[in-house]
Amino acid sequence: MEEYKSRKSDFVEYKSEQKSLGKLSNLIIGDYVAENENHNLIEYFLETAEYKEALNTQQVLFVGRKGTGKTANLIKIKNELSSDKRNFVIPIQPQGYEFEGVLKVLTNLKNDSEQGHLIESIWKYLIYTEMAKQYYEFLDNSPLHRQKTDEEQDFFEYVKKNERYINADFSLRLENIISNLSNLKEKDSLEEQRLKVSEYLHGTTIKELRNYLGEILQTKEKVTILIDNLDKSWHDNAELEKLSEFLFGLLNVTHKITEEFQKKSYKHQKINISLIVFIRSDIFARVMSHAPERDKVPTKHLSWSEPQLLFRVIENRIQYSKNGVTSPEDLWKQYFCTTVDEIPLKKYISDLILPRPRDIIYLFKTALQEAVNRGHTKVKEEDFKSAEYSYSEYALQSIFPENGGRIGDLESVFYEFAGEEAIISEEHLKACLAQSSNHDINELITILCEITFIGKEIQEDKFEYYGEKDLKSLPID
Repeated sequence: MEEYKSRKSDFVEYKSEQKSLGKLSNLIIGDYVAENENHNLIEYFLETAEYKEALNTQQVLFVGRKGTGKTANLIKIKNELSSDKRNFVIPIQPQGYEFEGVLKVLTNLKNDSEQGHLIESIWKYLIYTEMAKQYYEFLDNSPLHRQKTDEEQDFFEYVKKNERYINADFSLRLENIISNLSNLKEKDSLEEQRLKVSEYLHGTTIKELRNYLGEILQTKEKVTILIDNLDKSWHDNAELEKLSEFLFGLLNVTHKITEEFQKKSYKHQKINISLIVFIRSDIFARVMSHAPERDKVPTKHLSWSEPQLLFRVIENRIQYSKNGVTSPEDLWKQYFCTTVDEIPLKKYISDLILPRPRDIIYLFKTALQEAVNRGHTKVKEEDFKSAEYSYSEYALQSIFPENGGRIGDLESVFYEFAGEEAIISEEHLKACLAQSSNHDINELITILCEITFIGKEIQEDKFEYYGEKDLKSLPID
């Protein structure tokens, strides 16, 4: 009888463990790359102050490091605004290779002012044609019972007649621009260059599209243009100087486009339009070196300096799993250990990761996988320690794209810090860098701060990482 009771007790305990393990394996952390989870992301997206402002602004530039939530904000904004049929949302996400031809055209122009005029004209052409293309597709895919208005029918016929220039892929439209502007030469006078640009871009297409777009979109409550993927063209082999000028042209033309559509005249109807651009912070810093008046570009930095916000990202995702957890406090008690290396779990995580949603999601997703594979009923200390190893490698690799070719031997620079303490003196830092690179030491430290490989102590045991800051105001010496 006693043996039976013992076996029954063991069986009940085993079933309880299996039930707890099942709960753990059913937790949804999601993917740390926003592009890979469009559907679920909408359900557990954390609405920040920056996101809420973007819903109501006329123009804004979202700036942030990789993994800070630029694309997540775009997906949520697109979904939120599209849910209201009175709005029309136009996402523009070009691929990197598509800009290469434009950069070659720009090399034929020596005069900087004419380059600026050409770049702004190209961006205006691309944005206007994308607006027309996507509304044409909306009309073409509408159910048969939806009757086009007279204005929409006229617009539809106009686009069909000009399919090569409007109803074509982004890359094909760029090719058309390049082929038509390839005769721009250095030897042309300024007047000749400007005339060629105006004749091709402003004289017909842009002018006509402004008329048609005003007629068909004036009834919309709001028209929102979302531009992303600008970092796809940013790599070590790119002509970064020319690319910076090209991207600055986009930032410079956004307010001109919004202002143009806000005006009403006997020729043009007014449209309530907003234009939101998402750009990586290291690219933004390089691009803004071409800006004479930086304060005139409205920007929102996606910063996660408050740790509680990051933990809410995890809480939202786990609560979406609907595992019967009623409060965040219960969530942490039920699924996670309380300390790692005798450090409270949240402090351990805050000290470990870069303050970005992508990083905390990566760490928790890896730790959860470790726990499930080991048959644990909650994520234990050893699971977080294993995840820490994987995360460290991931965090290091994520830095390389933001270098932008500025430090040619970046990997060898990193190796100089292998085995070093987490906190080192400035003197020791410079000694390490002197052995690994021929770069100017202060310039090297500035770049390493910018990509957040190192941070400067601003008060005892508190370090500032300059990924979102103006480095000129934070001298190293």
